[in-house]
Amino acid sequence: MKAVIDKISKDGFFFITAADHRESLMKMLGYDSPEEMIKVKDSLARILSPHSSGFLLDPIYGQEAIKHVKCGLLLCREKTGYVGNPDDRRTILMEEWNVKKLKELGAHAIKLLVYYNPEKESSKYQEAIIKEVSDECHKEGIPFVCEFALYDVKKDRDEYIVKSAERISKLGIDVLKTEAPNNLKYCKKLSEKIKIPWIVLSGGRKYDEFKELIKIAAIGGASGFAGGRAIWQDTFKDEKLIKDVSVQRLKELSEIVRTYGSPIP
Repeated sequence: MKAVIDKISKDGFFFITAADHRESLMKMLGYDSPEEMIKVKDSLARILSPHSSGFLLDPIYGQEAIKHVKCGLLLCREKTGYVGNPDDRRTILMEEWNVKKLKELGAHAIKLLVYYNPEKESSKYQEAIIKEVSDECHKEGIPFVCEFALYDVKKDRDEYIVKSAERISKLGIDVLKTEAPNNLKYCKKLSEKIKIPWIVLSGGRKYDEFKELIKIAAIGGASGFAGGRAIWQDTFKDEKLIKDVSVQRLKELSEIVRTYGSPIP
């Protein structure tokens, strides 16, 4: 599978720009405008994908942007949000966009986001969803990047990240996209517990905070990042700002990963 993963990496590292946001981007725009969503994703793809190893989009608002992606293409498999109550969140897959159709659309890898807490009743359901998408990806011969968003954890967050990562990494995924522990000791522990590459998600953080977190994670064994809003949340409405600010951010983050990170074998 490594030869295929190379399509979303550069020199063994992952520098992925995420632009598969749907509801969150709509809120950032401040109004209900699918046309504006399409336009924003198109601008981000044209300007940022040449500086990325992979570019993550959704098939709902991102199909026009796919034409402008100049690196590996990742497409998401899940519907936006979740079902259930906030204390027991469950991911729903897009029925109209299975892995086969996403691959036909041009995907080099599939991404799935699950909200996860290993102590919740929904954890078994979420694990079954991960396994379902894993089986789809293996059938189609395409890499599977699984992202989990830890929720409802009020203490010992780093320990929960490691525990969750260990469980999810055993469900047939190829790359784990995760919130990085804030503590170097736990980043190293995460690297010891899982047998696949892991990359850092930005999770809506401000850029400077994300940059510091990536350095800690890279020293601790991470192989890269998949950043969205930290890279473009304050620039996406102005193409000049994307070119001047977000491109530079991608270059800085990539250099940190190259300097301190662990390349895939």
